[in-house]
Amino acid sequence: MYKYSLAGHGRRLAAYVLDTLILTVILYYPLYLWITANYPELLLIKVLPVFIIVMGVLFVWHTVFWKLLGGTPGQLLLGLQVVNARTGKRSTMVFLFLRFITDVVSHAGLLIGLLWSLWDSRKQTWHDKICGTVVVKREMQAETEEQIAELFPVKSSERDHRYWKTGKVLIIITMLALVLIKIAFLYDERLEPEAKSWLQENYADSAKPSDNAFYYLLGFAAGKDENAFTVGYQKRQDCVAALLEQKTNMFVEGEPLLSPDSLFAEEINDLVLSIFLGDHTTQSLIMFYNELRNAYDEYDYLQERYEALGTQPEYKNTLPAHPQTNSPYIVNVIMYQALYLLNIGLDYLEGDTEEALSRLEADYQRWNDLYPKIGFLINKLGVTIMIQRDLSMYDRLLEIDALPDRILHYSLLELSEMTPEQRSFEKTTEYEFLYTAGNILPFFAGRIPTFLENPLRLNPRLINASRSYGIFKPCHYLNWRYRNLAALSRSSRINAQQYLMETTSGEPAQAGTLSFLLDPFGTVLILSEQDVYSRYLLKTFDINGKLRLLKMKSLLRTEEIAEEDISDFLVEQEDKYFNPYTGEAFMYDEEAGTIYYEGPLQEDNEGTRKVTVRF
Repeated sequence: MYKYSLAGHGRRLAAYVLDTLILTVILYYPLYLWITANYPELLLIKVLPVFIIVMGVLFVWHTVFWKLLGGTPGQLLLGLQVVNARTGKRSTMVFLFLRFITDVVSHAGLLIGLLWSLWDSRKQTWHDKICGTVVVKREMQAETEEQIAELFPVKSSERDHRYWKTGKVLIIITMLALVLIKIAFLYDERLEPEAKSWLQENYADSAKPSDNAFYYLLGFAAGKDENAFTVGYQKRQDCVAALLEQKTNMFVEGEPLLSPDSLFAEEINDLVLSIFLGDHTTQSLIMFYNELRNAYDEYDYLQERYEALGTQPEYKNTLPAHPQTNSPYIVNVIMYQALYLLNIGLDYLEGDTEEALSRLEADYQRWNDLYPKIGFLINKLGVTIMIQRDLSMYDRLLEIDALPDRILHYSLLELSEMTPEQRSFEKTTEYEFLYTAGNILPFFAGRIPTFLENPLRLNPRLINASRSYGIFKPCHYLNWRYRNLAALSRSSRINAQQYLMETTSGEPAQAGTLSFLLDPFGTVLILSEQDVYSRYLLKTFDINGKLRLLKMKSLLRTEEIAEEDISDFLVEQEDKYFNPYTGEAFMYDEEAGTIYYEGPLQEDNEGTRKVTVRF
């Protein structure tokens, strides 16, 4: 037998640290290594089972040691024991189980339950008081029962009784707070009928992947003897595997999941961009004639891939909807298109005007036709860049005085403006909404009807890799996301004047604080998406405006309008050629020699900027 005294606070803290270190060495770290090696998905998508396993082991660890030996290894090493405050004997399993459970309450109440021992005469925490236990230290070997009875029963002071009344109130408040927090995080609203209907639509992956132009785009930069579809499809599989391995939808070790293959030599890239973006395109074309022709001939095998991008029956993106992940693969297509257009310019300079203009019209039409098929924002943005390049080439050709303006004028008249259907954001928002649903809903399969599980029919591994981004309120989040994306979709079909009115009166509803806390990934995604969307929509309006400017520039040249009559002529043509944002006539800057219109800034939709062509 031993003689006991109440354990001090420092010794109890030291025992807690010792137990944590022992558990880390013999349980936590080995368990982590075993799960990582054999069942890595447990750490990613099945957090609850892992939590239950750990809590189960901790329960066995504490209760068994408390019952059999009177304390945990850390406590025993420091001579501490958990005993009944009345008898000095070990408590029953029922009370030990209750002590383990109520320990959670002691931690949850801002640690007040643990700090309670600082002013309690028996040095009891909340879970000690609830279960009638004390932590004692073995002092010396006891020889008689009387020596043991010197401490037990451990009596509480009158002050303890008064304080404990307050403690009981605090425990009740803590438990109510835990319930309220649980309700706040887990009580969900009903899924809106529109969102539910959208989720029920079948958005399956390609029944025949070879019909999906997306894979051809991914594999565009494959080598001459490689198959573009095979390479692109494999890239997609590798990306899905990387998602699961790295547990992120955005990056792998800081790099984009899809890195562009090196298509052109760096000097060719620099040359093409410097010529295309320079002020003296005609002179540069002539100066670097051989380099451009040789580069075009060297990559002639890309021509068929380039022309085929819009010919597949469908165009469905099957990767996470984020510009950082998906933008790299379109870079090579844009670079090749620049090289292609510069060679059209060389053909035009050499006198093959009709053939060059025919190819230029076909290129503009290729990207215009691709709009309705594309269901992903970053590719829409890439297409607008390509169409703008085509229009820039027309502008360059109009600057060549030696060539017949009328032929170019008629070619420009063949080009149609972008329709609301072509610039519509609807397919993009549908994909993005359903992808989000595919990430969230499997995580809450027990709380939501089964028809909502994996509505995208995506690869299960991709869905599993994304589940950790789920939130506590799936229906609340899906409703919010549906309302935002539906608002963007509506905006994409209206005209420019209406769009400006909507943006000045307020953007679609932003995420609240709760949404930021519950799903930071999804929140960042939609906020960045709105920013990219605004740039996209302004670019599409500018394409129509730039096309009108070029047609007006061509008309001024073919009609040989005198400088002093240009302003009046612009007003006369206002019904056909006008500012896409305001509907007003184009303006003429006599000093700069340009015709222009003003539009909103692309960065923040505040202020104005000029879109000009030199006359």
